[in-house]
Amino acid sequence: MKGSLPGHLLVRHGYDPSSSNNWSVFLMSDVSPAVMSADGNTNGFSLGVNLTGFDDTLRLWRVKGNTLSVVVNCAVNWQTEIGTVKPVKIVVERDKEGHWKIKILRLDNSLIRMSSGYDPELLNLPGLGYITGTPPHVIACCGSMI
Repeated sequence: MKGSLPGHLLVRHGYDPSSSNNWSVFLMSDVSPAVMSADGNTNGFSLGVNLTGFDDTLRLWRVKGNTLSVVVNCAVNWQTEIGTVKPVKIVVERDKEGHWKIKILRLDNSLIRMSSGYDPELLNLPGLGYITGTPPHVIACCGSMI
């Protein structure tokens, strides 16, 4: 089904977030991970913390170069509700009309929060992209976007 995106990720960030300590995972991108950079050459959808500001809240962003638009505010404070020790499972769904649903679960599958949003733009994006952050080596992520 064109435009649909079901999948999940296991994510752990080893440092408390701040305005200078942020991270994101591109769920869909128009460029391959090998050519992604922070200079705004990427368009897609990215799930992350503190891409702008420093409230430590997980959000799904539409990224167009250097322009970020919030698609879903997950209303989860990564520092106080998730922490740095254990990963969480993030389930992401997008239907072909552009409705997004994001569930954040503990490893025992107990629900932390479920949030939703809408963005109909497709951007002709192939799939799971790249993990980025500051510092970049502190992300632990594995999963599948099918």
